[in-house]
Amino acid sequence: YLGEAFEKGKWTSPKNAEDSKIKITVPDFGCSSIVAKTENGHAIFGRNYDWAKDSAIMIVHTKPDNGYESISTSSMEFFGVQKGWEPTGNFREDLIALVSIYVALDGMNEKGLYVANLVAGDQEKIAQDTGKTALTATTALRVLLDKAATVDEAIALLESFDMHSSIGFAHHFAIADAQGKAVAVEWV
Repeated sequence: YLGEAFEKGKWTSPKNAEDSKIKITVPDFGCSSIVAKTENGHAIFGRNYDWAKDSAIMIVHTKPDNGYESISTSSMEFFGVQKGWEPTGNFREDLIALVSIYVALDGMNEKGLYVANLVAGDQEKIAQDTGKTALTATTALRVLLDKAATVDEAIALLESFDMHSSIGFAHHFAIADAQGKAVAVEWV
């Protein structure tokens, strides 16, 4: 959806202003996530990016009107944005920052729900078609951060959508909540 909108000329990359299409690139990468409980019962979460040292990552803070506040990360490299990019104050050039809201790779919301979108290690694409509303993996992560407070709520939400791959890879989610409940969710 985002790519189609940009192809219609609604946005062009500051790097390639003469080109009206977003070029989504996939760097050579991997990722890991951990959930653990401290000695006093608090849940802690960790995430790393096993990417090149020059990856462009954006930290995204959202406060939706009808959802939970959250902090998430997005890889700007998927849109051809290089490390060191900064907003210019020009709406047309900075629109890519708004898109990053819907291309979250991980995050935590105000209720303590943590979600990490992890590559499952192969290129088998997810393409469910049961008549439910379709979401990509990254957009589903945004829905979970905005609307779910617990692992159980997150799973129920995911079951209400048809899932589709992002960036041409199989995905799985690591999901945990403030009570320390944790699951891995995969689509086959």
